[in-house]
Amino acid sequence: MRRFFVEQALSAGARVRLSAEETKHAARVLRLAPGAEVLLLNGLGLEARARLLSLEALGAEAEILEVKEIKKPVRLELLQAPLKGPKMDWLIEKLTELGVDALRPARTERTVAAGEKEERWARIAQAAVKQSGNATFPKLHPLVALEEALRQLSSEAARVHLQPGAEASLHEVIAGAKRAGATTVILAI
Repeated sequence: MRRFFVEQALSAGARVRLSAEETKHAARVLRLAPGAEVLLLNGLGLEARARLLSLEALGAEAEILEVKEIKKPVRLELLQAPLKGPKMDWLIEKLTELGVDALRPARTERTVAAGEKEERWARIAQAAVKQSGNATFPKLHPLVALEEALRQLSSEAARVHLQPGAEASLHEVIAGAKRAGATTVILAI
């Protein structure tokens, strides 16, 4: 079923309007017609099955048939220095596809990548959510100094420093954090 992003609340029986961009994709690229069933995402963990009622140039209208909440047993966050060039775009796309809940970019002593590209990163994450089947966008925190990023971390979260040659696998570490009652695991690279 085709997936579309909406910025409105999702509740059964409600009518929502897709953006002009999403409508253009539905009508021109996918050639959907009124009556087609689609999935709507709001990026906040809700997924709604809906039926398209109309496809107008200003935005398609859809009626929500059913809403379900997608819950995760553990939140994953990544603390990462920005990468140069298109590598950061690729990282955002892959993190979103994998279901990472937040990215905390941190400026380190040797950070070379410059500038904040939060709007671009948000567009990349939105496209990746639609492609991957996830229901949640990662929270994209602003770029801050490493010291500030560390101060912002939850004291109750399990913190994991990723490094080559580690003795425990990531799966084992996350499973151990869950057993210990952690609801958030922060991965630092």
